[in-house]
Amino acid sequence: MWRSTRGWKEAGGFRSLAARTWSGHRLFVIVLIPAVLLRVDAELGYQWQAWFNDSFEFVSNTIHFGLDPTRVSGYSVALKILQPFHSYALITILQHLAGLAVAVMVYALARRYGAPAWLATLATVPVLYDGFEIELEHLILGDVAFLFLLVLAAMLLLWDRAGPSLRTCIAVGLLLGVADCVRSVAVPLLPVFAVYMIIRRFGWRKVMAVVVACLIPVCGYAAVFDLEHGQFAMGDATGVFLYSRVMTFAECSTMHVPADELWLCAVTPPDKRPISQEYIWGSATPLDRYQTPKFAPVPDQLAENFAIRAIEAQPLDYARAVFDDTWRVFAWKRHVFPNAQTYDEYVFGYQGTPIPSWDRTHLGKYGSYAAAYVQGDPNTRVVNPYAAIIRGYQRYVWLPGTVFGLILLAGFGGIVAAWRRFGGEALLPWAISLALIVVPAATAEFDYRYVLPAVPFACLAAVLAFSPGTAGSHLVQEIAARTRKHEIPVPPWLPVRHQHVAAEKHTTWLDRYLQKCRIREARRELPPGACVLDIGTHDGTLFCVTRARGVGIDPDLTAATQIPGVTLVKGAFPQELPSLPNESFDAVTALAVIEHIPESELPVWAKTIARMVVPNGRLIITVPAPAVDTILHVLMRLKLVAGLAAHQHHRFQPGTLDRIFTAPLWRHTKHRRFQLGLNHLYVFERSNRGRVKTG
Repeated sequence: MWRSTRGWKEAGGFRSLAARTWSGHRLFVIVLIPAVLLRVDAELGYQWQAWFNDSFEFVSNTIHFGLDPTRVSGYSVALKILQPFHSYALITILQHLAGLAVAVMVYALARRYGAPAWLATLATVPVLYDGFEIELEHLILGDVAFLFLLVLAAMLLLWDRAGPSLRTCIAVGLLLGVADCVRSVAVPLLPVFAVYMIIRRFGWRKVMAVVVACLIPVCGYAAVFDLEHGQFAMGDATGVFLYSRVMTFAECSTMHVPADELWLCAVTPPDKRPISQEYIWGSATPLDRYQTPKFAPVPDQLAENFAIRAIEAQPLDYARAVFDDTWRVFAWKRHVFPNAQTYDEYVFGYQGTPIPSWDRTHLGKYGSYAAAYVQGDPNTRVVNPYAAIIRGYQRYVWLPGTVFGLILLAGFGGIVAAWRRFGGEALLPWAISLALIVVPAATAEFDYRYVLPAVPFACLAAVLAFSPGTAGSHLVQEIAARTRKHEIPVPPWLPVRHQHVAAEKHTTWLDRYLQKCRIREARRELPPGACVLDIGTHDGTLFCVTRARGVGIDPDLTAATQIPGVTLVKGAFPQELPSLPNESFDAVTALAVIEHIPESELPVWAKTIARMVVPNGRLIITVPAPAVDTILHVLMRLKLVAGLAAHQHHRFQPGTLDRIFTAPLWRHTKHRRFQLGLNHLYVFERSNRGRVKTG
């Protein structure tokens, strides 16, 4: 009985948690669900992993469990922990969950700082929906684990606005240290965290706690590496990669190169040299001239010394090389780089990447390290239609570099606005994002894979920079106040009672988008230079978009800036329309208006409009399909629209218009559907034969 009662309490607690989550975060939940389904599709379409060149190195290091001199092997340690399950599916599922967790942390932190739900949700869209992010999560690589650790560290540090506790700082340092064992780019991020904490005056004890805690896993890793390779370091490749960076511009004739480094010089002119990575992996690299493998302590140190000399001798050339590679990040389109083979491994292909010959070995009945790990077939099974779906999705849905640049720029603007607080909380994620794209360009070479972890931090920085109470938020409010819409001067012939404008009514982004869609459809039917009567004008947007002149009337007229040649009237049509001469307008528009009018009143509208429009003048109407009522109810409950409720549509049927606007006053000339058939556009023309009685 006690167990039964406990089970009911747990079920009730779960339902209560689900209800609270849905009530407070419904928009994020709605956005999250399709992102989960995309990852499920990737798992089913590419069973159960995707391969990159480095993947096979990580797996082979896991099998014989050694630290790789080329790259840090923290990811191989994680693979070793999961090895008893012999499943690549488990690895990629955990990585997909980690990607989703990153989005949850970004959203939670944004809401913590007061960001509205729509803005916090928007900040998560790149990590949730970028096709290349989903593919990165499906690769046997440590980048997603690195991103998860880094975001978790930043979230812990920023969560308490009063400052983190000493225990939290220790946890942050440990996370940074572990992240550095997964990807070495985390080492330069330790000073970023430390400087941020000093600026925010968190106290020296907490700063030292982060630094010392970070060094614990780093030094532990270096000690194990020393036992295996005879050097207390994270690897034997730092100098080699820096050497490849400078070889795109280094000229030995401008440097003081000692005799033991002359073998590293290249005779090819800089403008004819290949890209950086060719000086590591290419067949003609000078690194292969040394008697030992390039990834060994001695050649690595000599390569590092040579690279430093090149930077000191040609600082401007080095800065140019770093800038050029960093600038690649912000290109609108993705280009094949560094080569077709590498780029193809970043996309979901028509077939899986084959197991390379250098991964093959004899481990009992298994012919490769990849097969030995899973104790079975390591090849990726491409299964349609799931593979076709995610492949087509990735082709079209990804974050352009230019948009990423604008997000970074927005965050920077908010940081500058908060200069009195040294940028505020947004400074940390913004600096992390910048470091993640600059450090690879400064120490090795640009790669699209290195950009993806920088995106969530840029999005978070932009949101925090303009969250309520920040200098960025105050700046936006000040700009809005300066551009706030004012009362519009009206012609003297209008009665005084019409010369006012109502306070601005709240609308959502979806309301404004739908309004512009209706205006775009109506614009095609307006004669050039027409004088227009816009019934239900809202804020006069139609006149701004079409550059028409005329009169707009609306009982809920919002505040608007002055529009040349346009008079806006607050009032109901036709009762409060000012007295105007007959045939004053070339066209009349009523966009999303007629459905709100009782059918018994529409004949009066037909006669009044006919009196005001010139012969052959046009009446342009948009009305929703009946199915829109149900959709509108849902959108209003989700607070995605703030328009009129569906019950005010009076169960309107679009076919009613043909009975109301009929001969002899009107003739029906056009009807079409738009927005997936959910809206109708009707065009009627005033008949020359019909006469309207006045008075």
